[in-house]
Amino acid sequence: AAPQGANGLIASHFALQDRANLTVNGEIWFEFHVANLTSSDVPFGALGVMPKKDGTDRPQWYQHSYGGNNDVIPPGGLSWDDHIQLPEAGNYTLRLVVCFQELGACRNTPGAWQTLSPEIPITVR
Repeated sequence: AAPQGANGLIASHFALQDRANLTVNGEIWFEFHVANLTSSDVPFGALGVMPKKDGTDRPQWYQHSYGGNNDVIPPGGLSWDDHIQLPEAGNYTLRLVVCFQELGACRNTPGAWQTLSPEIPITVR
């Protein structure tokens, strides 16, 4: 999915780090900056990386990086790094997503995720 941004948020940076280990259950490190294009805090429920394998989202492997505690993205934005571990070899894309519902609803509601970044293609061996 192409990044559309949502509620004034968009990923101004999303990239793999050099230490990313692209093997089954390897730590695939990434970094991001979410820009807040509004002049006020933007509340959200969940922010993280959604993997897609063979063209299909795999929400069961979503990596929750931030949110769930009445968090907000301030006007200056948010920078963070984290990692995801994928349990199967194959071709994937990774993208930064946000959900504005509470964390539990985000995990259980198809269509709750908004895409903030372009997809990064990777191959896990």
